[in-house]
Amino acid sequence: MTPAEIEESYASDPQSAAAEYGAKWREDVSEFISLDLLNQLIVPGREKLPRLEGVQYTGFVDVSGASVDAMVLAISHEHSYGRVQQSRFVLDCLLGFEPPMNVEEVIGSFCRVLREYKCSSVTGDRYGGAFVAQSFNRMNVSYNPSDKSKSEIYADAMPLFSSGRVELLDSGRLKAELMGLERRTTRGSGKIIIDHPQLRTSRDDHANAACGSLTACGIQAGDPWGGIY
Repeated sequence: MTPAEIEESYASDPQSAAAEYGAKWREDVSEFISLDLLNQLIVPGREKLPRLEGVQYTGFVDVSGASVDAMVLAISHEHSYGRVQQSRFVLDCLLGFEPPMNVEEVIGSFCRVLREYKCSSVTGDRYGGAFVAQSFNRMNVSYNPSDKSKSEIYADAMPLFSSGRVELLDSGRLKAELMGLERRTTRGSGKIIIDHPQLRTSRDDHANAACGSLTACGIQAGDPWGGIY
């Protein structure tokens, strides 16, 4: 089955798809987020939000090798209601490119969007090494490798999601990837890992970028929900 077919399956019937493709019957595997909660966090019909004056935005990039995975930029901001505990974290933009692609051209597109939101820097994973950072730097955007693993980013996102303090874009791809994430307990160490199913067709590029930008907002805001729990 192709990635597109699996994504469509998750979008139409996430629970059945998770059972078939995500190995949800295993005792050492549980879901990252429930369908009911995810539906509460998605703002129907919202595909992108324009930049607002006086708002600080945070960008995160999931980098790709250009041959298999998508390359995705997510931009988010904190919406404060006067007290830190009442803040919400809003996903404003989610831009992805599917392989095959020219990585430098994609980075150029990302930089144009980052400048649209007045972002002079972006955080991303360490995939691609110095080449990726240099490509962003050439376009006057500072690239900061994340000091957290993908699993740690998802762990940071869980309390934001479970407390209902996140607003997500209405993206079928993002919804499918979030529904496909698994919490797995490693045998022996008992360590919990959050990742997509270990299948050749499984992807979480949009989910990683979105969670990366949302959790970075919480950390920048000094929000007590924005750290590791």
